Amino acid sequence: MKLRQLLVFSLALVFFTACGSKKDSTAQQPAEAQKAETAAPAPTISSEDAKKKAEAEKLAAAKLAKSKEGRGGAARRHEGKHKAEQGQKGSSASKGDSSDSFLGTQDIVITGGRSKSGMKYSGSAGDGILTQLLAEEKMKLAVDQDRNAVLAASIWDMSYVVDGQGELTLDIALTKGAGLSQVKARTQYSAGQVMSVVATTGSGSEIQLIAECLDTVRASDRCSNLLVKFVKNGAEATAVLRQTLANIWFEYDKVEQANEYATLVEFFKNSSLDFETGNKVDSAYLNTFEVVNGKSGFKVVVTGKRSQVLGFKADLLLKKNLSAPMISVDKETKFKGVDMWMGQIVGKDLSFMSSISNAKLVQNNTKGQITLDMTVKSASTGSVNSLTLRFTRVPVSASL
Repeated sequence: MKLRQLLVFSLALVFFTACGSKKDSTAQQPAEAQKAETAAPAPTISSEDAKKKAEAEKLAAAKLAKSKEGRGGAARRHEGKHKAEQGQKGSSASKGDSSDSFLGTQDIVITGGRSKSGMKYSGSAGDGILTQLLAEEKMKLAVDQDRNAVLAASIWDMSYVVDGQGELTLDIALTKGAGLSQVKARTQYSAGQVMSVVATTGSGSEIQLIAECLDTVRASDRCSNLLVKFVKNGAEATAVLRQTLANIWFEYDKVEQANEYATLVEFFKNSSLDFETGNKVDSAYLNTFEVVNGKSGFKVVVTGKRSQVLGFKADLLLKKNLSAPMISVDKETKFKGVDMWMGQIVGKDLSFMSSISNAKLVQNNTKGQITLDMTVKSASTGSVNSLTLRFTRVPVSASL
């Protein structure tokens, strides 16, 4: 029986709501359904810490009871938001709706590109930037569109970082025959100006990269929405890269024994409590790239208070019927220093990653919400359980 819990990860205030119970049509056994949102881990704690945690849980229960009174009864479901702490890097998130509730694929956003299997590559934000870039591309001469499409199709993967020294680094993978050619370009970052750098591909040819931060409110040490234009042999291709904070909703199996799965579940559950522990989520980020008439992909990273790291990456795809492709998601274990505002994490704890045997992309609303289903195998007990994580982008206002 599944125990569902929705937690709202907020560094300032924590809100709990009611849990409903329902019957499992197969097992015919009662179970509580709870939902949760963003969180962190929990190992063995001292009696004093246990007492503090119990007090925090008691306080949360009191708040829940009070909220029930205000609503005139218990709610079967509660959804909330988590926002970046004031002053936290990346806290320039807009005040738009960043609910973690399931978002459908109405008014889908697509890049215009397709995978070899015919699936569509999707967008990753609902700000209209990708749609506007597609419209501009369609205004060009047919011969130019064809030439640009070839260059766009060669862009396989992209990421970027603005480091503490004020330098912008672009990591790009271009297709080269049956393999890939890696391109790394660096230039001084300037929030209010267009940046240009010429890089050399693996074949020795040159490619010009023109970058510009699209954030409405720009900062000297970061950029949440980066526009990158590729110029090579008369062809042009455009991509939008985004790095933002993310909310997390999760769903888990009933925890029946102390093992790696129980610790992972506690990692998320603890973040809803006003309780100091190293076993809770410290931050969550969603990093994406979208190539006009080309590919798109994502990387999500969750970090814990004790340097625990969970990272996943995959293509952003949709089937022809717009449903999620159920494709396998890669576990990300090679983190590049300050990538995605993570900072230089020393002594990363990848134990959670080692317990996850596989993960699949089961939902993509094309606007910055993805859901992953993963299988967790506990080495200590041999048990196999499932964990579902839904990541919802906390948008940062941007425009062309």
